[in-house]
Amino acid sequence: MTRPLGIGLLVLLIAGTLIYAAAIPPKPAAKAPVKAPAAKKVEALTGWPQWMGPFRNWSSTEASGQWPPKKKWEVQVGESDSSPILVGGKVYVTVLEAGKTTVKCLDAETGRPVWSKQDLGGRYGRFHRGDEGNYFGPLSTPACDGTLLFTLSVDGDLSCWDAASGEKKWGFNLYERYQMGTRKHNRDYGYTSSPLLLGSTIAVEVGGNHGAVMAFRKSDGAEAGSWGSGQVGHSSGPSGPDGKVFFGLNFLWVNGTSIPWPTNFACNIATPAVSGNKVVCTSGYQIHKTAMFENGVQQWTSGRHDVVRSPVIYKDNVFIPGGNVACLNLATGKEKWNAPGAGCVIVTGDGKLITQGAALRLLDAETGKELSSLDGVPNGWPSAAFGEGKIICKSRSSVACYEVGKAPGKD
Repeated sequence: MTRPLGIGLLVLLIAGTLIYAAAIPPKPAAKAPVKAPAAKKVEALTGWPQWMGPFRNWSSTEASGQWPPKKKWEVQVGESDSSPILVGGKVYVTVLEAGKTTVKCLDAETGRPVWSKQDLGGRYGRFHRGDEGNYFGPLSTPACDGTLLFTLSVDGDLSCWDAASGEKKWGFNLYERYQMGTRKHNRDYGYTSSPLLLGSTIAVEVGGNHGAVMAFRKSDGAEAGSWGSGQVGHSSGPSGPDGKVFFGLNFLWVNGTSIPWPTNFACNIATPAVSGNKVVCTSGYQIHKTAMFENGVQQWTSGRHDVVRSPVIYKDNVFIPGGNVACLNLATGKEKWNAPGAGCVIVTGDGKLITQGAALRLLDAETGKELSSLDGVPNGWPSAAFGEGKIICKSRSSVACYEVGKAPGKD
């Protein structure tokens, strides 16, 4: 069987962890899914506190600032393909050190370590199968609400930490707590889901009979709800204001509707984009396309697609990363422009796009015109974080900070 090109791809997706805490929440007695929590308004968090940013849609209210950015620091941090987050003057990453998942907190001004804690979880998940040379270590991006930090290791260790001190608050293993087995496919990369902040809870993809996605209380890790069914895929986790949109192993789940989406190598990777009742997803490996669904019904497809990078919706546009960034009309799927800018796409508060690949680029969102760029930044599968006047870039082994200056943006 042909190996997929760089399933380290996977990893744009990610970072994770855990040491068993003394107070592990009790194992659930029943296998019936718990009622899902009511939809919550997206918190107005500062910085870049989780996968996809403060509003879980790759956007920020902060203006793009002064370009080109100025490099402040770069440090070696151990190895992983997970993405960094930026909250309250701190940068958080999860990496592999001495064969163990390690959670690190860095000072955003200097790059100096604030704390570092070793956790459970190593290079691969316990049922790893396929493409081991293309990825390793934490694949899940941490999430932080300013007080508590949440991580998930590739081996299913869900952990909660004090964001200031690194003290372990609670933790448990998803494989063990929910008797999860291997994915029924020729690929299994372990847990890749990034914790999603939902009010007083977090949500992660679990799979199995308890629910494809489960919510847990931030305070103690107790179950707070579940939704969806079927085995989870290899994406970065649930999307949308309430986490009700996600990629399964061979399907797209949209607010209670399961839509078939079978890709080769279990490569449903790119996190779907959500705006109101519209959902945009993209993939490669058998289904080489981008599609837009409205109220769960497909409206159009486009040959413009990416295997790993998430689509981004902004106003009446949808941006598809890849070798170039393509701008499609959200209503029709027709291409409006494409421009250099491989990697993730971030929408700033003043209507610009920041893209990250081997270079940081600033583009006009309406025309695709390049306004400025900076070459030679750390890059790879991890996606950049933007906020507090800074852009944080990560490669497999290093993290760098670039200053753009903080200024109020426009809603």
